[in-house]
Amino acid sequence: MEYTHLRAGALAVKERLRSRGINIDTTFSSCGNGREDINHVLFQCRKMNTLFPDAGLVSPWLLWHIWKARNVFCFEYKRLDPANILDKAIMEAQIWRELQVPPRSETPLVSFNNGGAWIVRNPAGMTLLHSRRAFSNVSTPLEADLCSLLWSIESMRSLRLNKIIFESSSAILRDAFLNPSFDSPTWPMVLNILHTLDGFGEWRVEHVVPESNKVASMIASSVTKDRHYQSYVASGGPSWLRNLLEQEAGSPHQ
Repeated sequence: MEYTHLRAGALAVKERLRSRGINIDTTFSSCGNGREDINHVLFQCRKMNTLFPDAGLVSPWLLWHIWKARNVFCFEYKRLDPANILDKAIMEAQIWRELQVPPRSETPLVSFNNGGAWIVRNPAGMTLLHSRRAFSNVSTPLEADLCSLLWSIESMRSLRLNKIIFESSSAILRDAFLNPSFDSPTWPMVLNILHTLDGFGEWRVEHVVPESNKVASMIASSVTKDRHYQSYVASGGPSWLRNLLEQEAGSPHQ
């Protein structure tokens, strides 16, 4: 058994057998949920993933021990216990991992703290609520913006606001949704945000110019600049930005 068999569709699952003219029900009997094809059995079936959570990490050793067990069965007429086969594969994989020395990275991993803020306005532009919080150990500016957006969305759901327009002035955040990179480490965060947005009755996410988002940006900057790490939610807007709040309320957003 080799990885090339997976790519060639050479595993004897029901879907492949049916394609060869064998008239059988293709329902996956282990879970009763979905068709028994290669993708479902190896990657999508929740029951199989629960039974073998480490299988993907020990694949080379697992395949090797399956091959050895097959030879024992064919030539020595002995049937080995599948649980023992898996245990040996996991043990050897663990030993191998412990012996590995990770290569020294020439690029240091940089983590930094970041602040986020949101403001809730009514259709007339009046500020109803505002909040701020800190995010720690953030690796990139995009990750910081995604964390801030997700936090804002979750906050609006907690406040039971069902019809809402989210506005952001982050260009990199806009590009993450308009030009998604499916192999990016931040792609799961993008998916999580889209999934969370589905909980609203009506919603839009819009990009605005930075001049229309000064208040939220200044509140967010105060988290790290002035070391205001304590999060809070308050009615209205902060008193130290009252004039700017009035200006933003009267200006059209772009």
